Amino acid sequence: MMQFQNENASELREYIAVIKARKWTIALTTVLGVALALTMSSRQTPLFVAQAKLQLNPNVDATYFTDAENESNTIASVAVASLVVEDLGLSVEPLDLLGGLSAEPESPTSESILITYTSADPLLARDVANYFADDYIGFREQQNRATQDAKRRVFEDRIAQERETFTRLTEKIALAQRQGQAGLSKIPALESRRAFVTSNIQILRQDLNDLATTFEAKVGEITRPATTPGSPSSPNHTSNAILGLLAGLILGTGIAFLQERLDDRFRGRPDVERSLEAPVLATVPKFQHKRGTELSISVDPSGIVSEAYRNLRTGVQFLASQRDIQSFLVTSPSAHEGKTSTVANLGIAISQVGLRVVLISGDLRRPQLEKYFHAESDVGLSTWLLGEEDQIEHIVLEHPDIPNLSLITSGRIPSNPAELLTSPRLPELVKTLEESFDIVLFDSPPVLPVADAVIIASHLRNAILIVDAASTGRSAAIHAKEQIERVGAQVLGCVLNAFDPTSTPYYYEPYRYSNYYASATDDSNHGHVEPDPRPLADSEQRPSVR
Repeated sequence: MMQFQNENASELREYIAVIKARKWTIALTTVLGVALALTMSSRQTPLFVAQAKLQLNPNVDATYFTDAENESNTIASVAVASLVVEDLGLSVEPLDLLGGLSAEPESPTSESILITYTSADPLLARDVANYFADDYIGFREQQNRATQDAKRRVFEDRIAQERETFTRLTEKIALAQRQGQAGLSKIPALESRRAFVTSNIQILRQDLNDLATTFEAKVGEITRPATTPGSPSSPNHTSNAILGLLAGLILGTGIAFLQERLDDRFRGRPDVERSLEAPVLATVPKFQHKRGTELSISVDPSGIVSEAYRNLRTGVQFLASQRDIQSFLVTSPSAHEGKTSTVANLGIAISQVGLRVVLISGDLRRPQLEKYFHAESDVGLSTWLLGEEDQIEHIVLEHPDIPNLSLITSGRIPSNPAELLTSPRLPELVKTLEESFDIVLFDSPPVLPVADAVIIASHLRNAILIVDAASTGRSAAIHAKEQIERVGAQVLGCVLNAFDPTSTPYYYEPYRYSNYYASATDDSNHGHVEPDPRPLADSEQRPSVR
C-alpha cells in the first residue's frame, strides 16, 4: 500500500514538474485561447431575447386542448407562425420565423407556457413573442368556434328530428280521438311516446345551452407580455472568455505533455539512471568558461563545479576499489558533450588526493586533451601504436606543477585511427600503465560518429559515459551504451554534464548548489595546484615511470 502511494506521489510530482517546465507554453496557449474567444465573440451579431408568459385555461373544450406540452408544440407550429407573419407583415417564411422561437412549459406540472423569441432586432423579438402568444389564442378560439358550430348543428338537427317526431305523434293522437271508441285504445301509447320525445327535446336543448357556455371560456390569457430587451443576451463576452480560458488551459496542457513526450533530452539525474540503468557518479552544473580550454577546477577551486568533480572522483575511487579496476574509458554519445574537460578536471581531482593518475588523449582524429595542459607533442599514443616508440616513459609527460598527474598526448594524427586502435600494443600499453599508476583515464572520440571509442572500450572493458543535460538525446545515450556493451565492455556510471538547475525543474530533484567555503583562503585545504599555463619544456618531457 505504501509503495502504491509513493508511486502515485512520484507520478504527481512528475506531472507538476512538467507543468512548471512548460508553463510558458501553457500560458501562451491560454492567452491565445482567451484572445481567440474574445475575437470571435466580438464578431458575433448581438442577439436580443424577449419572453411572454401565457396562462392556459384547462376548462375549455377538450376536443383540441390537451396539456401544456402539446399546446407548446401548437404554438411552435407553422399554422400559428403563418398568422404571426401575416399580422406583422413580415417578408419571411413561417418556417424561418420558427428558427428563433422557443415555447416550453414553465414547469412539468405548470399550465403556463413561456414563449421566447430571439432576434438581432429587440423590437422584433418583443413583437414576435407577443404575437405568437396572441395568435395562438386566436388560432385556438377559431378552432373552438368551428367545433362549436359543428356540434351546434348536430344538436339542432337532432332537435328538428325530434320535433318532427313530436308533430307526427300529435297528429296520430288527434286521429285516434276522432275514430271514437276504436281509437281510444291507441291514445295512451301514443301519448307515452310523445312524452318521451318531449323529454329528449328538452335534454337536447339543455345540451345546446351547455355547449354555448363551454365554448365561451377563453383558451388562455397573456399574463406577462414580452417587453423590449434592453441589452443583448449574446454574445456573452465574459462566458466566452472563461470558455476560451478553459479551452486554452486544456489545449496548452496537452501541448506541454506532447512536447514532453517528444522531447528526447534528459530531465535530471533520476531520468539518466532510469534510462541508462547506470548510476550517475556526478552532476556537473553548467559553467561558463572564459576560454574553451580552461579547467573549472582551477578557475574556481572552491566552487560548485569543482565540488562536482570531487564527487566524481569519489565515485571513480569507489568503482576502482569495489571492482578492482584501474583503467576507465571516458566517452560520450556525440561531440561537444564535455568528455575531454571531464577527463582533465577528474585527473586533477584524483591527483589532489595523492593518487597517481595518467590521462591518455585517445582521440586520434581531433585531439583536445593536450590543449588543457598546453602539452602539444608529436610523440604520443599514435607513435606507440605504430611501433615507432618502444619505451613507454618516452611518451608519458609528467606535469611539472601538478604532482601525481601525467599525460600521454595523441601524437601525430594518423590516416587510419580506427585500424590503429585495434593494435595489440594498446592493451599492452594499458597493462604497463596500470603497473605504474593508480588510475588510468582514457579520453576518446564520441561513440556514435566513429568506431574508435567502441574499439578502445573492447580493450579497457570499463567506461564512464558523459551526457550533456542540454543536448544529449535519451535515445542517443541508450544507443551509445548498447554499442559499448556489444563489445563486452560495461558502462560503470554516467556524468550528467552542464546541468542548469535554474532552468530545468524536472523530476522534482532537489539540486542545491552553493559554495561551502567561506573564502578563498581555504583553497589551500584542497591541496590544489593550478595547471601551469606554460608549455612543457623539453627537459620536462621525460618522466620517470615507476
